[in-house]
Amino acid sequence: MKYLFPVYGATNGTATSGTVPLNSHFTVSPVNYISIPQGIKVKIWSVRVSGAAVNFQIQFTQNVNTSTPTWVTVENISLASAGEVEIDKSRKPTVLEGKNGNEAIQIVWAQSTAAVSYIILDIEFTDEDD
Repeated sequence: MKYLFPVYGATNGTATSGTVPLNSHFTVSPVNYISIPQGIKVKIWSVRVSGAAVNFQIQFTQNVNTSTPTWVTVENISLASAGEVEIDKSRKPTVLEGKNGNEAIQIVWAQSTAAVSYIILDIEFTDEDD
């Protein structure tokens, strides 16, 4: 099974840091993180950032079901000034694995001045070893 879909979110424009509320066609309302089911790998194939200057961090945890998950940054994406950047990872995607069903990813942001910035990730859920 392979399923590729976009996940997107934005900063709120009023704070200088926070967790990005994530949307996709799988969610009815925004979520703060995406759980990775046991035996499934998440592959991040591309990342697009636009809007105001911002630093986004893609974070991973292996204990999302605890009261205080430990998040580890696996990727930084910075936009130094207003504009747009796209990172194509088609040759080597970021791969995160759901080993016991307690894993998840989230995106956090930081800005020097509060403004609206956007992020879109093309991610794949797969149970295949390729």
